[in-house]
Amino acid sequence: MGQPQPVITVHPQNTDACVGSNAIFYVEVTGNPPMSFQWYTNGVFVPAGVVSSQTNSFLTLDNVQFEDSGMTVEVWINNPFGYTNSTQVFLHVPDPHICEQPVSTAVPVGGIISFHVSAAGSEPLMYQWWFLRTGLPNATPLTNSARVDGATNSHLFITNATGSDAGTYWVAVTNWFYVGVTSAPVQCAVGLPPAASNPGSRIVNVFKSTTFIPTYSGTLPRAYQWFRNDNPVLNATNTQLTLTNIQRPEVGLYHVLVSNAFGTATSPQAHLQVRLTLEGTSPVFREEATDVLDGLTNAVPSLVLPATTVLHGVPLLFSTYNATASAGEASRCGVPATHSLWILYTSPRTEVTRVSTEGSDFDTVAAVYSWNGNPGSAPTQLMCDNDSGYDGADSVLFFPAATGQNYYVAVDGVSGATGTARLQVGENIRKFSYNRTNGTFRFELAGPFWYENSLRSASNLTLPSGWPAILTMPATNKDWIIGYTNTSAAADAARFYTVNVNTNSAP
Repeated sequence: MGQPQPVITVHPQNTDACVGSNAIFYVEVTGNPPMSFQWYTNGVFVPAGVVSSQTNSFLTLDNVQFEDSGMTVEVWINNPFGYTNSTQVFLHVPDPHICEQPVSTAVPVGGIISFHVSAAGSEPLMYQWWFLRTGLPNATPLTNSARVDGATNSHLFITNATGSDAGTYWVAVTNWFYVGVTSAPVQCAVGLPPAASNPGSRIVNVFKSTTFIPTYSGTLPRAYQWFRNDNPVLNATNTQLTLTNIQRPEVGLYHVLVSNAFGTATSPQAHLQVRLTLEGTSPVFREEATDVLDGLTNAVPSLVLPATTVLHGVPLLFSTYNATASAGEASRCGVPATHSLWILYTSPRTEVTRVSTEGSDFDTVAAVYSWNGNPGSAPTQLMCDNDSGYDGADSVLFFPAATGQNYYVAVDGVSGATGTARLQVGENIRKFSYNRTNGTFRFELAGPFWYENSLRSASNLTLPSGWPAILTMPATNKDWIIGYTNTSAAADAARFYTVNVNTNSAP
């Protein structure tokens, strides 16, 4: 059972208040309800300014004056089982009194140091700010100068802050009767705001790892938070960001937000793009797919490093998040340009070449262009497609390619859509290699993952009963790639391969 009669668990406290402000007293009790609270000042019952519940009560004294200083305050509490009273406490209205203390601050080099104090007392009040420089034994009173303003006012300003301004500050306030009070000391730190370099755009082969390593400057300590497509990366709060087993979910734009006591800075965004190939171990550091027509100059190898290159038959995953279209960029298949990215493709041979964005996670429109390399001339559109993909939202087109010729593939979203694009130029079987030492023949296969894919082989192109399947990849909703090796290739006089795609299948 609980205590029936009132018991005070928190008594009112002695209170200092500035002249003209409100003073608040508080009590907290236990006991059986109903509770009744009666507050007294100087022994006189106070009915106004009281707010109570069954467990606590507040007394607010409005607009206290100097003559109220020394006032006694107490409260009586009763219920049907008894009563009790609090300890008697006092209201003090000092003259002068610091109503609002200055607050410690951190200011970047070249910034403005600002301290403010609020005081009350017999007018006029006089102020004097003091400064103790870090590392020195004695404080000095501040005086107004070209950089210092308000040394004898309630608000102190110091412009063009330097390291020599770091230290401890306080203010002495004196009233008309030369009675003084001193504020609490506060600290001022002066340092360099942070900065971060570009983490570096890159193309990484699927399932590999990569590490973003920007360079930083600014006063320590610093805090870090990495972002992908402007969303925080979970637990990514170190100077570097390492991504392992990279696949589609890692594709995007990465940046780091770095902060210290003197400010924050955001690094430039770095594109992470993924090639669906098993070959190679090192990331390819190149400029990201460019989202402006002028950026096509970046695709001229004789001038600068090429823009993102899509290799023949190797699907490329990239993000169109935050991409923009150039002013005056022409529409494609009647779709206005909004978030276009441009990718370089160099044809290895003369043939009609297939371009597909099937497997992208947004509604795409794609086009292929030729260009003479002159920044003053516009690219020539060879072919475009909007919705010929398997799901009616992706793009599939064919264009006549010539050996060694550069072409430029633009991928955009319909109605402003953005997301992760999957671009494949060329056939599904690629990267052939024959090892004469052990007589093996190897290639890669990365087909449309949303359908069942069957790798078929025959030694005779005219095999009447159809080519037998040697490997089947079921329909799935994930990107996949297979490296196939024929270990008995040396024994084959001839061997032919093809991929059958079952468009009636679904993951």
